[in-house]
Amino acid sequence: MSFATWAPRAVELGAYLHIPFCTQRCGYCSFNTAPDAPGAVARFVPALLGEIGLAATAPWAAAVHLKSVFLGGGTPSLLPPEAMAAILDRLRAHFPLEPSAEITVECNPESVSVERLAGYRHAGVTRISLGVQSLDDRILPTLDRLHTAAQAREAFDAARAAGFRARSADLGGHGQRRAGLAAGSSLRLCSHARRGQSLARARRVRSASRRTSWGWAPTGRGERKSRDSSRRTSWGWAPTGRGE
Repeated sequence: MSFATWAPRAVELGAYLHIPFCTQRCGYCSFNTAPDAPGAVARFVPALLGEIGLAATAPWAAAVHLKSVFLGGGTPSLLPPEAMAAILDRLRAHFPLEPSAEITVECNPESVSVERLAGYRHAGVTRISLGVQSLDDRILPTLDRLHTAAQAREAFDAARAAGFRARSADLGGHGQRRAGLAAGSSLRLCSHARRGQSLARARRVRSASRRTSWGWAPTGRGERKSRDSSRRTSWGWAPTGRGE
């Protein structure tokens, strides 16, 4: 795909940035991921910054602005706060963000702390999406998850302590019955938060997508829908919808 020959269909866009690194790949995951090898993130971030700059040279780039940004993975929470700040600063430098733009980062519970999340918030992140999947310590190992139920709750509390009013938790299908999720402790993860400040969401397994190392995804009526476009190349733009 060439930035010179391809153009988005609208000027109000949502950006998806794929951070592919994982400490351990989960068996149910169909996304493009890579081991968090020594030096991998340090090599990846400058390449990502360069590709953002390359996209900014496209003929259509000056006419668009961003309504939302989503950093998914992989495990974006493996990025140190200074790397997160560098990525968002470069994005803002080339593509104007609406004042109310939502900037979301996917995080794994075992890879966050109050300090790291506070750094993300200082960099401009407005929403934290925690990959909880389950709060049943019997199920988590079967999903190849590295965190415990207690760590998931601690991560949710850390996001609140870091100042994030917008917090969400992914609760995976992966053999868990919807009735079990509703009846168990998973959907009580957010019960101590005020209404409207957090969201626990039971979801289906994300569809396979032949995603390269990262890309810009079309936004639809919901966050997950925006990430399920198949056969995605390294970049892609599309108009934003109603949002989550």
